[in-house]
Amino acid sequence: MLKTLKTAMEILNKFTSDRPSWTARELAEELNVPQVNVYRILDSFETGAYLSKNELTKQYQLGIRLVQLSEIASKNQDVVEILRPIMHQLMKDTGEAVFLVGLNGFQGITLDSIAPENKVGFSIALDGRAPLYAGASYWSMLAYLPDEVINRVKKSSFDQLLMPSSLTTDVLMEKLTFVRENHWVASHGQFTPDIIAVASPLFLNGKVIGSLTIAKPIYRVKENDELIIGEAVQKAAGKINQLLDQYQMNLDYYIYFRNRHSNERTIHQ
Repeated sequence: MLKTLKTAMEILNKFTSDRPSWTARELAEELNVPQVNVYRILDSFETGAYLSKNELTKQYQLGIRLVQLSEIASKNQDVVEILRPIMHQLMKDTGEAVFLVGLNGFQGITLDSIAPENKVGFSIALDGRAPLYAGASYWSMLAYLPDEVINRVKKSSFDQLLMPSSLTTDVLMEKLTFVRENHWVASHGQFTPDIIAVASPLFLNGKVIGSLTIAKPIYRVKENDELIIGEAVQKAAGKINQLLDQYQMNLDYYIYFRNRHSNERTIHQ
């Protein structure tokens, strides 16, 4: 990377919500860069409206052009706005709660949930984490991870399950094989009591990044429900996978956009 370009990027990165304004001298001292070089870069940014300067205080702050670029990037990368309609439709079609789980190392993290208002529900904490052996949401991701990850999970004690003895290494491997063959898998009360979870994996460019899950109280489960729900969640996951590839979106920023939408709703209420 060109040295001047690298310095310019470092300058922009110094403008944060905690420190939105800087003088040229402050930036030069902070970055240990000759002040004349900083002045030249700041002047170019000001000319292009990427920064604006307060002539009284001599401080610079982010300019209108960066605001415009931020809005464009947010619109194109708002993964919540793009994926939630599919989750809502899946909830309406099945009448059951829908969850989105993201892959985070050796854990899954609950990114979002949508539940019908007219049925007795159950609570799943957003941003909650669970190991990759903890039921369908996690098995559907684990099945497509490298062998070294699977082997590490196989060696777990399964101690975070409600009944650790309910899952053995052989059963886990059977579940992973089922996922690869059917593109969905079900679990019964392994992690959340009295709940059947049916999940399908989510991919970006062929790499697993999360899962889509339908969760239903066991007492409402009827004959063939598991298969019907499995086919429904697989179909919805397929639509999400197409959008992820189309927009080249991962789930890394899902929580950011989810919280932003939540804040916007609060402001408008």
